[in-house]
Amino acid sequence: MCRNIRTLFHFQPPSTDDEIRAAALQYVRKVSGTTRPSRANAAAFEAAVEEFATLTRRLIREGLVASGPPRTREREAARARARGVKRGHVVAPPRPPASEVSLRPDRVNLQPYHVAGPRAEAAFELWKEEISRLLPGVEVHHVGATSIPGSLTKGDLDICLRVPQEQFAAADATLAGRFARDAGYVQTTSYSSFKEYDSDPELGIQLVVAGGPEDFFLRLRDALRADPALVERLNTLRRRHAGGEMPGYRAEKDEFYQIVLGGGGDWS
Repeated sequence: MCRNIRTLFHFQPPSTDDEIRAAALQYVRKVSGTTRPSRANAAAFEAAVEEFATLTRRLIREGLVASGPPRTREREAARARARGVKRGHVVAPPRPPASEVSLRPDRVNLQPYHVAGPRAEAAFELWKEEISRLLPGVEVHHVGATSIPGSLTKGDLDICLRVPQEQFAAADATLAGRFARDAGYVQTTSYSSFKEYDSDPELGIQLVVAGGPEDFFLRLRDALRADPALVERLNTLRRRHAGGEMPGYRAEKDEFYQIVLGGGGDWS
């Protein structure tokens, strides 16, 4: 079943409307067999999403009776990561609950690659020099949408740094002395994330242990670079969310990435 159909009941803080709608959307996609309904089916598709969202909201907020302490997203994410690592699956770095993250209002604003890509690549070369001075010998890679020709993008620059496990803690401490930690992700013993909001373009840094469970950024980039059809499907996904809020967009994008990395999935 789709990854966005997950437990929503009895969380603290409670599941949001965005999470509920994301689950309803994935359910309707699953049973209808399509992620993009035809024009003739669009109205019925959207009506079903709204109806399932309403039913789900009523179920988890009014219908079910809780027993035991409420779930937390950190605990559930940790359990999911542990299961994924045990099975050898790629596990995305966990995000903390929205109520614990202080971020600026964020919308899905898209730019074409030919506008954002060259700017990001030029900025990458400058940041690569600085990061290489901070961390001699570290692998520095341009990843994310601005590294993929033809991709729609928010215009920010994402950099992936790969280090051996024994160098991770020292590299993390060095980066923390220069950059702000990204409050949108939880740090682990093999992954940490940093932001530079005042740079142009905005910079995100992903520090990973080479061969660790979060070491998938290069594989994802290279898979998309090698397949323009996948890039266009990702662009279609992004266009659907253009101007909208981030939670629903991130949920659908994360599922798409998991399918790309897994080498399977239904692309109809």
